[in-house]
Amino acid sequence: MEMINDMDILTYLHSILRAQGSIRRGTSVALLELKLAYEFLPKRISKRLTELPPGIVGQARLPLPAKGAGLEELMARLTTDAAVQQVIRAANVYRARLRYPPLSMDGWLKGGGP
Repeated sequence: MEMINDMDILTYLHSILRAQGSIRRGTSVALLELKLAYEFLPKRISKRLTELPPGIVGQARLPLPAKGAGLEELMARLTTDAAVQQVIRAANVYRARLRYPPLSMDGWLKGGGP
């Protein structure tokens, strides 16, 4: 079994954060990116993301629900302010371990840029 390192974990957390931003802008296919990144996280990390419960994340699958058939609700549940901020906090733990500057609570580096 291959060991996952801090950089891998940070990459998956950044992917989740990027997907959350895309979903908030109305891109439903980003639900699949979020689900894949979430599934690659070690269980010890994903279980701490309580704002992204596995049962809700698991609803992101092909075919995506049709508009009006729960799609908007699923998108909203995975991109609440609390869910996004939790992913940012988790990413900042790994950013600190790797000696990277932290993200602000809006998901950007202080001074601008992702």
